[in-house]
Amino acid sequence: MQQAGGAIGDDVDPACQADPFAPSGVTATQILVHHEEFAAYTRKLELLQRRWVNYSAALQGDAK
Repeated sequence: MQQAGGAIGDDVDPACQADPFAPSGVTATQILVHHEEFAAYTRKLELLQRRWVNYSAALQGDAK
């Protein structure tokens, strides 16, 4: 039995694959919400990175 998205090297029947040109069910609102959530996550990571860099610099300064 052939399935869409089979393992690498499997013989996949093209008729089972999703149509890349079919209309998407994703709305503009969903895209904007995802974008805002990702931006908030990125800002949080940047803050954590800055804290880690400052902490590491303080440790290296104390070790000298």
